[in-house]
Amino acid sequence: MERDYIIFNKGVNLEMIILYISALPKTMSGGPRYSVPQQIAAQAKFDNVHWINLNKNGVEESKIKCNIIEERYKFRLDSLESPFDKPDLVIFEGVYYLEFCLIGYELRMKKIPYIIIPRGSLTKSAQKVKAVKKRLANVLIFKRFINRATAIQYLTEAEHIASEDTWNKNNIVIPNGTKTQKHTKVWGRNKSLRGVFIGRMNMYHKGLDYLMKACIQLKETLIEYRCTINLYGPDRLGAKKILTNQIENNGLDGIVFIRDEIYGKEKERILLESDFFILTSRFEGQPMGLIEAIAYGLPCLVTMGSNMANEIVGANAGWAADNNANSVMMAMRELLANREQLPEFGKNSLALASRYDWNELARQSSEKYKNLLNTSYHEKIR
Repeated sequence: MERDYIIFNKGVNLEMIILYISALPKTMSGGPRYSVPQQIAAQAKFDNVHWINLNKNGVEESKIKCNIIEERYKFRLDSLESPFDKPDLVIFEGVYYLEFCLIGYELRMKKIPYIIIPRGSLTKSAQKVKAVKKRLANVLIFKRFINRATAIQYLTEAEHIASEDTWNKNNIVIPNGTKTQKHTKVWGRNKSLRGVFIGRMNMYHKGLDYLMKACIQLKETLIEYRCTINLYGPDRLGAKKILTNQIENNGLDGIVFIRDEIYGKEKERILLESDFFILTSRFEGQPMGLIEAIAYGLPCLVTMGSNMANEIVGANAGWAADNNANSVMMAMRELLANREQLPEFGKNSLALASRYDWNELARQSSEKYKNLLNTSYHEKIR
């Protein structure tokens, strides 16, 4: 049965024609599986958008149609119906896809501007992962694609700084968004504390080695405050086995728990039952899991690598640490010592989340895109 999609723009004078290109995977554990559909659906309220995904996997929960391109290396712009065969702007959701480079070449030949949203993949920390392979790929393939883009769209200023301007000096910053949740954290008088991590279990990327070292050092304190840490997510590179061994070898049974991945209502229930959210990443673009956590009213313990540490601390919505185990341990110790502040910090999290409304971000995006292209779309007649 064909899905009915919301038509946001019926009867509205649309200003820009935007083509979004992604290569979202089948797995639902990655943040882009949630942020990309929501971003495009919000933008469709302000501009005339079309979305193609360059593999056979669709996004069933999207409010806007995800058009599947199965023969991704054969895709050409003129295969799309008008007006999307000649868009005003193309936005690539990611970097490291060869097919993006091929399309980028076609766009440059046709003098159609494009923007790349790297989602953390151009940061110095991200470039250290498979460094030799990436350096070679950058020189041979991707550097031209990135450098010739009209601009790079970073999700946070911290991501921009961590990526430097050597890739492309033209950039804009537009964050991921969130929606107002019907249910938010209700604080009771529980004597125990529950910390929660939800995301891909990758020891290096998500800094779970930092977290485990901090828990080992604070084991007695965690027991004293009856604090448990629950880690939810799919296994990456054998992380669950590593974590399980560390738990068993350091007497953290009953303190740190390894759980399966969760989605939908089950994830909402877990978040609402938790007292603080943990993200100790070495690098991120802008983590959707963290934005979702503050939208539910959870205080957060984050590292600088989360790219939202300054926002969290500035809003008094949690605690921040540098990218090392000792700093994470000190931040967690401060959280435990000041646990009576959690309800207040939770309220501040909700206030912080209100800054990330998808619709407002889409309106700002439309204006930034027009300014970037230096074109008056109000006067453009098609």
